Amino acid sequence: MIAAAALHGGAGTAQALIAGDAEAVNGPAEPLIPGRGGLAAATLPYGAAVKAHADPGRALELTGPPIGMRAGLRLRPEKAPAATPRAGRTARTTATARTAPTRTGTTRARTAKIARAATTTNAARTARVTEAMRTAQAWTAAHTARASKAAHTTPTATTVHLARIARTVRTANAAKSARTARTARTVRSLRALRAQRAARIARAAARRHVRRLARAPQGRNKVIAYRLVAQRDWPLAQFRCLDSLWTRESGWNHRAQNPSSGAYGIPQALPGNKMVGVGQDWRVNPITQIRWGLKYIKGRYGNPCGAWGHFRSHNWY
Repeated sequence: MIAAAALHGGAGTAQALIAGDAEAVNGPAEPLIPGRGGLAAATLPYGAAVKAHADPGRALELTGPPIGMRAGLRLRPEKAPAATPRAGRTARTTATARTAPTRTGTTRARTAKIARAATTTNAARTARVTEAMRTAQAWTAAHTARASKAAHTTPTATTVHLARIARTVRTANAAKSARTARTARTVRSLRALRAQRAARIARAAARRHVRRLARAPQGRNKVIAYRLVAQRDWPLAQFRCLDSLWTRESGWNHRAQNPSSGAYGIPQALPGNKMVGVGQDWRVNPITQIRWGLKYIKGRYGNPCGAWGHFRSHNWY
């Protein structure tokens, strides 16, 4: 490369320098053609180009191949001044405005694609959820049907447990009833034994009493009365009341007669002929008199002790 010297004489000086160098090397050259905007350019026969600024204050730069090589010679101007920040922003804004429609279309396409994908995804998800719900409902219905059928065909654990409890209660009640029946039988047996023992004791006492009565005055009549009292299921205490009552009335004499009132016999019937309803032999038969007397006491006082109580209070019965 040939570096040209700094020229201060204007475009004409530069052209002369270029022409002189060319003549010295390659011979006469074509004249320089003035360019527009103050830039002069000359094309040399060997391709050298020269460019010069119209501003005489700026340096002229000469570039080209080494002298002696048949190459072109050209002049290169200085770099243009850098753009201002405002111009840069304006350029960027213009570029952005130019590309905005393209970006808007891309954004819309992307949004539509995302919407279609979301719609497809939601539809698939809804279908899966619906299918899962149908499956769950079908399983629930089948399980409910099986449970209902099992409840109607086979007893549940609660039913079995309640049945077991009911059987246990029935068994316990049966055992309790059996124990109660055995206890009742035992009590009845004991009562029967006591009654039998009491009866034996009473019979023994009656026999002893009868023997004593037989030895006493009018003992035969007392024995008859005792046997008739026993036939009425009256205890010995009733006979003792009867003994006291008729001892006071007649002394058990079946021929006794009250001279003032006319009462007659062992019970002192007034009048004596009232005893005819029991027997016609009421005058001489003590059995007839005793039967009538017991009948009268039963109907009027209930038992001999009642008649004896009334006699003690009123001196008659």
